[in-house]
Amino acid sequence: TNTVKIWVPVVNEGLLDAASVRLGFYRRVGGSDTLLREQGINFLPGGTVAQLGPFEFTQAEWGTGVLVVKVDANDTASECDEDDNELVLG
Repeated sequence: TNTVKIWVPVVNEGLLDAASVRLGFYRRVGGSDTLLREQGINFLPGGTVAQLGPFEFTQAEWGTGVLVVKVDANDTASECDEDDNELVLG
């Protein structure tokens, strides 16, 4: 089986602490996202970085789509910049 391991740096660029935020991995096919795995971030102080992982995915999970990482996909954290919460890994 082909697998890939991914580590994700999550940055809190704000001045306020972040608590109970979700990190999600999605398979995107034709503009539709399917949740593959989710990880909670209990607490991330303002101005800090957390290195999360490794997260391992098989070729069957990833499928024919692209892998997308989203932080706060449910938009529960109060943020100044909502445009930096998604990364398309390919």
